[in-house]
Amino acid sequence: MSYADYRDLAGSVSVFTGAAGYSGFMGTVTGGAGAEPVFGEIVAGNFFQVLGVAPAIGRTFLPEEDRAPDARAVAVLGYGF
Repeated sequence: MSYADYRDLAGSVSVFTGAAGYSGFMGTVTGGAGAEPVFGEIVAGNFFQVLGVAPAIGRTFLPEEDRAPDARAVAVLGYGF
């Protein structure tokens, strides 16, 4: 499903409590001893809210971070990272 279709679905369907989109990707983290491949997901700003989870420390996404196409990227890291 495209991002535009997701936005239409999330904004028009009232039978669900919420809808969140995601897409997996492979990336590379550099620094320290060199480059390391990592798997990640690009998620909608309400992803954690829809799942009903909160971070152990720090924060998840602010509403404005999901609305601006050229906004700075924000990452939420898991324990495994």
